[in-house]
Amino acid sequence: LTPEDNEYLNFLYSDVISRSYETITLMYEIVMLTLSFSARLPRLLQLYIPNIFKIVGHRPTTFGREIAMVMPYLYHSTVLVELFYSIIQLPVLSALMIAKPSEKSLASKWLMRATVNR
Repeated sequence: LTPEDNEYLNFLYSDVISRSYETITLMYEIVMLTLSFSARLPRLLQLYIPNIFKIVGHRPTTFGREIAMVMPYLYHSTVLVELFYSIIQLPVLSALMIAKPSEKSLASKWLMRATVNR
């Protein structure tokens, strides 16, 4: 990958997913893109696994099967640790997505603290 590709993928998997995870058509395109290059770029999947799970956390019945197809490329020790942390934090993340604005600040502080303390 060129540096421009890395910059684009970083923008796509970090910023776009964080801001637009509720937009189903956009997330569908990102999931399909992920499926298309998962075998060729497993390191990229390892890097962005928490953000990919954010898509699944918001729409588990829609994208669960597609993400399950990517799972064989994630069997690496560092990825499994990240996967473990993501699974632990997934209920909090899901609760944060549906929480009232006053509850979001408390949940986001906990999630930030849990992420930093790893």
